[in-house]
Amino acid sequence: MVFKAFPMLLLAALLFVGAPLAFASEHESEDATTTATTTRHEVEFKDTARFQELLAKFRTHIEQIRGQFDKKVDELKTKWEKGKSVAHVDASCVQKAVDTRETAMQDVFSKSNASISDALKVRQAALYAAWGLSIASTTASTTPSTVSARNVALKNAWSAWKDARNTAAKTMRTERDAAWKTYKTTMKNTCKAVVPKEDESAGQDILGQMAI
Repeated sequence: MVFKAFPMLLLAALLFVGAPLAFASEHESEDATTTATTTRHEVEFKDTARFQELLAKFRTHIEQIRGQFDKKVDELKTKWEKGKSVAHVDASCVQKAVDTRETAMQDVFSKSNASISDALKVRQAALYAAWGLSIASTTASTTPSTVSARNVALKNAWSAWKDARNTAAKTMRTERDAAWKTYKTTMKNTCKAVVPKEDESAGQDILGQMAI
């Protein structure tokens, strides 16, 4: 009876021992597969992040090139428009605009000259009067009070001249700019033309300062 049951007991023992081993082996295989999959995903993620970084740099570079290209196109378009405007322009309209501007420039220059001339006359009189303070007596010209009064008068004379000169220059600049602004507006809105480059550069002298 025992011998008859031995094969069954042996089979049961094998199953009892083998089942955990098979289970462990199966899970070890699953763990290895999971680890390999995780590692592959990490590599793929890193590759994707690197790709996105390179793609962003490439797009930035493309935008820079596009900006430079657009700027160059605008410059060429402006040059072409200027050439076209000068070549196909209503000459009579520009003639009137230039005439108005030049008349205004003459008025600006005349007023500025008159202001400077008047200021120079005032300066002359003030300096003359300042030095006249010491003529009252020979000894008075060297006394502290006389010297002090004369120095104050001289200082005031030169200060007044500088103020008058600066005011005249500021007024001249303002009126000159207004005349040129009117001219440019007329050229653009009425004559439908671009101001020639020669006119643009004629407004300054060799030092870059304001000029008629």
